[in-house]
Amino acid sequence: MATTERESFRVQALSSSDAPRRMRLVDRLVAAMIQHPVATLFGLWLIHLAYLGALQAAGLSYGFAVWPMGEDRNWLRFMLDAPGVAMVREFWQMNDRNPLSPWWYWLFSKPILDFDWGLYGVRKLVDVFLAIVVTLLFRRLFREPRHPLPLLLGVLVLFCNFSGYREQIIWNFLTASGLGLVALHLYARFVDTGRVAPYCLAAALIAFLVAIATYTLNLGMLIAVAAIALLRRPWGGDEPKWAARARDGILEIAFFVTVAGVFMLIWYTAARPSSDYYRLNVGLAAQQFASSVRQLLWHPDFTYYIVNAYRSPEVVFASLPFAALLIAGVLAVAFNKRASWKMTAGQLGWFSVVLAALAATIVTLESTSKVWLPGTRSMMIYQLSAPLLMLLLTGAVALALQSQGRAIAARAWIVLAISVALLSIVPASMLYNQILVKKTDAQRRFSVQLARLADERDDIRAFVVRYADDPDLTWGSDVMSDTYARTILRRRDVTMRFLQRRPAPHVEWAHWWQVQLGPDHEGVRNTSHVNAEPVSYSSVRFLDWDGTTLSVPVSIDRQWFTGLEADWRRETSIAQAARHAPTCPVHFDFATSPLRGEGWSVPERHPAGGFGMWMGATRASMVLRTACAGSVSITLGVSGYMAEDILTGLTLRVDGEPVPLEINRSAEGVYLTGRMELPAGDKRIRLDLEAPRVMVPQGGNRTLAVMFRRLTLQPLKPL
Repeated sequence: MATTERESFRVQALSSSDAPRRMRLVDRLVAAMIQHPVATLFGLWLIHLAYLGALQAAGLSYGFAVWPMGEDRNWLRFMLDAPGVAMVREFWQMNDRNPLSPWWYWLFSKPILDFDWGLYGVRKLVDVFLAIVVTLLFRRLFREPRHPLPLLLGVLVLFCNFSGYREQIIWNFLTASGLGLVALHLYARFVDTGRVAPYCLAAALIAFLVAIATYTLNLGMLIAVAAIALLRRPWGGDEPKWAARARDGILEIAFFVTVAGVFMLIWYTAARPSSDYYRLNVGLAAQQFASSVRQLLWHPDFTYYIVNAYRSPEVVFASLPFAALLIAGVLAVAFNKRASWKMTAGQLGWFSVVLAALAATIVTLESTSKVWLPGTRSMMIYQLSAPLLMLLLTGAVALALQSQGRAIAARAWIVLAISVALLSIVPASMLYNQILVKKTDAQRRFSVQLARLADERDDIRAFVVRYADDPDLTWGSDVMSDTYARTILRRRDVTMRFLQRRPAPHVEWAHWWQVQLGPDHEGVRNTSHVNAEPVSYSSVRFLDWDGTTLSVPVSIDRQWFTGLEADWRRETSIAQAARHAPTCPVHFDFATSPLRGEGWSVPERHPAGGFGMWMGATRASMVLRTACAGSVSITLGVSGYMAEDILTGLTLRVDGEPVPLEINRSAEGVYLTGRMELPAGDKRIRLDLEAPRVMVPQGGNRTLAVMFRRLTLQPLKPL
């Protein structure tokens, strides 16, 4: 009996010691999380991705089924129209600002082009990059590795990833802001080491250059550079005199200013003359400054996402488990004995400095621009600025409590404020993800059917769609419709218009807003917002989308357009014919872009009549549908060429097989002719032209090779 009692007492003693042991283990784990913030943030990011993936696998409207939409499609179009680094030049010809911005798309082009979710995946990488960078920067600025605020700031940045943009277009601009913070971190490290690590200064200058060349508004980082240079003292070791520190700091500021100045000079030299569209007006500041500051402090997006998230029980239930996990982590940090919660005015000041560096140029632009109005540019930084502002205000209250000797109350206030922030931004982030997933699903269902119809009738060049409801709710502005069609179908020779239910929102859009339906001999006008030229009815397809099915009406009359922005000028209904049978001979006059064509410029009207089109690259391709069979000749009428060697060096392949070309010159012009064998039946053939080089004409900005006016495919002998 005695032995049994002793053993029972021993078991109880061991059991009673398990709780403190577990507490010590948790305490060490939390301390390690604070000491190693990169691993902590990366782990939280992975858990969040896994959680989104689990919700997606459960059939809920969350996860990674998000494809490029809105302005993202413009970038996708650049990448498809000008593959590889050629896209960079294409972008510069259209928008000569932020010269390194397209290089980021080139760097990540493979996942963006190969996967629907590729761009969204890149955007999620930016989240963790920003969180890690801002945490490391403030650990450096705080000079207290055990202080939990830098890590908690990183957590807020990681999940403050919602935006008024339904596209992911701000990802490279946020990356640029992150690189600006990297530059500050490297420069602060250089100063902290007594300015004896020149590689840190060099790396900081490079990071700063890449940041401003990607997004020029990062010039505001000079504010933080100046603060670090003049106010920061070396960490440890002998401290140099103030005069020596000031001299060195001013010299280093000059380095950063010189880098910025040289970049601006190069940019000014390479850019086109600015139009009034981009002109800034200081006089607007009186009306716009206060609004810009107000929307920086609290953007309307915050109200929209937070309020609507809590109006949706589904979003609340999906958000609370993860928010609870994060708040539990915050509480664990709060009770960790190894964490240092002491706040100083200097630490609080760095929040102000970095916030000013991010926001100063944004507010200046929004206050003086008639284009970028208040709130439009701050959307691009509030993943960083909002958490910084929140911790600045939270820290100010905590510092006041701490100065009154109420350290416990100060810590409790910080924990409460961060918990409330997490309960706001996590549901907002989940709602944002849900909106993107649902919008992608709606667009994808339509797009799958559009692709099927386009493949059935590859002779159709313009799609005009009657939508069941307001198409803007799903697709945004109709100016993007062409780009959606071309990137969804991966073709440059198609256009698309959604018939609108409201008048033109801008006066300058009025001339193309209504689709004009003339008599058969006139065709359809305004099938594209970029080209008002009429298109023959045989090349237009009118489609009906009821929210589920995309159908082709057999006959269309005036009533079909009731309530829509269309101008009916016909006396008879429109009969939509079935697919036309292939013909032989086949003629193509280059009045429109070649079917599935790549490497071509745009149709150009000749003064003498007809059209022509330049090869805009060394390689150009097109697809023809024909019934020609047996021995067939191909004739290419040439309107011009940049050099004799370009014309004589031109080669042709048909379905991969080389077709020798002969040059024939006559009073009617220059012709290239070749012969080949084609199998019998209805078929599509692919033509690939290759020129030895291209040239840019004097005073021009396009690369050109050979200009064609007509292509004819016909049998060598009558059938």
